Amino acid sequence: MSVTVVMLGLLLGGCSRADVIVVDGIEIYETQWRAAREQIGPIASVELECSELQLTYTLVRRAGRAASVVIVQGCGQRMAYQRVGYQWFSNGGQAGASSGEAAAAQQHNAGHIHHQQVIQSTQR
Repeated sequence: MSVTVVMLGLLLGGCSRADVIVVDGIEIYETQWRAAREQIGPIASVELECSELQLTYTLVRRAGRAASVVIVQGCGQRMAYQRVGYQWFSNGGQAGASSGEAAAAQQHNAGHIHHQQVIQSTQR
């Protein structure tokens, strides 16, 4: 994983600064990247049966300047995590939520995707 810090100054009626870093070739806010790892890490440790200290994170995709897809590797295993709203989902469920909440969220997302497909097919 390659991380480069790029300082961007923003001029909005005064001087403020947003820290943008480059992770795996993708620009993202440093606070967003840190939050993603902090939210994903504990559940990935359990799912991968691996200490958090042994986990590595690869940023695959962003939405705006926030992580949206992260691959976590550790102890010879790997799993992808996707952010939906303010929650993270893995192939095995939702990071940080009960299995009932994860199932409900996945069912909601499946309905949303189906709704998008119906709209797209009627527009053709």
